[in-house]
Amino acid sequence: MAEINQEAFEDLEVSLGVLIPEINDPDIELIWNVHPRKFLTAGIGGFVGIGSEANSELFGCRIDAQILVFIEAGGRSELNQAASIVMKSLLGAKRKDTVELGIQKIWLKENGNVAEKGSGNNLTVSQTLTFEILYEYVVHPDASDEVIETISQNIQIGSL
Repeated sequence: MAEINQEAFEDLEVSLGVLIPEINDPDIELIWNVHPRKFLTAGIGGFVGIGSEANSELFGCRIDAQILVFIEAGGRSELNQAASIVMKSLLGAKRKDTVELGIQKIWLKENGNVAEKGSGNNLTVSQTLTFEILYEYVVHPDASDEVIETISQNIQIGSL
């Protein structure tokens, strides 16, 4: 199960990378991290269903995690703008899009306090946004490149 958990975590990071925008402003720094709290089995013991391709079994897991988004900017208006962009991208995404990315639920847990550092032209303000997420990952079998043309029938009946 550890291998599927690692795959799921990596896939979660990729999915969040799709949603969380890059802010192309040299005065704004945006850093986000995912912290898994629990890995849960999906379905029954990880089994979630039968795939349409060759009646393959599908297995999956869920991740209950926290996303911490740290934003630092040169002023309050830039900080508020960046925080708004992040919140809209995570909370305002269409349900269809988030489900396709494996995101079952996402919500803002804490809109952290604004911290100020420096003064005047050297003023920087920062804030950490905390989101909760429930993510589901399903392993889909790889499509085979080859077609089986013959099946060996080297069967012996009786004792050896």
